Amino acid sequence: MSTPTAMLLAALLAGPPAAGAATPDGALVLPWSEGRARPFLAGQAEAGTTSHLRAVAGWGQPWWLWGGLVADGWINRDMATGTAGARVALLLANLDVHWRVTRGFDRLPMPLAPSHAAVARGGGSTLHAWDFDLWGVVPTPGGFLTWEGLAVRLLGRPRDRHVFDEGVHGIVRPPWSGLASLGWVADLAGGDLQLGGSFDASALGRGDALRWRVGPTASWSITPRWRLRGQVLVTVASPDSLPLWTGLGGGVTIGYWTATDDGRALAAPAAAR
Repeated sequence: MSTPTAMLLAALLAGPPAAGAATPDGALVLPWSEGRARPFLAGQAEAGTTSHLRAVAGWGQPWWLWGGLVADGWINRDMATGTAGARVALLLANLDVHWRVTRGFDRLPMPLAPSHAAVARGGGSTLHAWDFDLWGVVPTPGGFLTWEGLAVRLLGRPRDRHVFDEGVHGIVRPPWSGLASLGWVADLAGGDLQLGGSFDASALGRGDALRWRVGPTASWSITPRWRLRGQVLVTVASPDSLPLWTGLGGGVTIGYWTATDDGRALAAPAAAR
């Protein structure tokens, strides 16, 4: 596998849109596929429209082919989210299962309604959930196809209320919601730049109502450890008529990735990268 291919796969495989995340996780540029399988500790930190910290204890090639325990935290102006769970990353198909707690700083449950024009605001509320996320990447000429399927089960919430949940970043009826996503990114500048887009359809647990979103995505490798990423997902069809900013998905972050015993990857000759 070519080094640009390995680099882009590593960028995509660090994770899809997760609960509370502003942008897809990942965007690694070190040739992690050249490292040996081993026990490792790894970390990720991002700052931007949503700030994010990740801690990993696993076995394998970190950020490439691996399995282990993962803990995450996100925060932005609307909410704070923490998750704890496990991941198995196998390139074409990857599985993430985690427990999640999300505190909406001023979001409140709402009465059932066919459509909402705004999210109820007040003293805030806390949601607990299990998230089951399956995703992968498929090489194509010039880039990669990305796919994802997410199922969310809210815990301890009555079915006679709607709530805004970060699992699908929308108004859902407990207990089940989810989404399916498909996208494509182009591999440019020797693997340092990726440009593309995606769309998703969300099942909100509200009968047959679906929410559709579409938008561009981009990432740029500034240095071997630092990367700038951005994504925008605009709602194009929904049972609700929320303000643009409330329904907008994505964001812009700058992030740093590391792992223990990664000297072999760092020491790889430049010609092999």
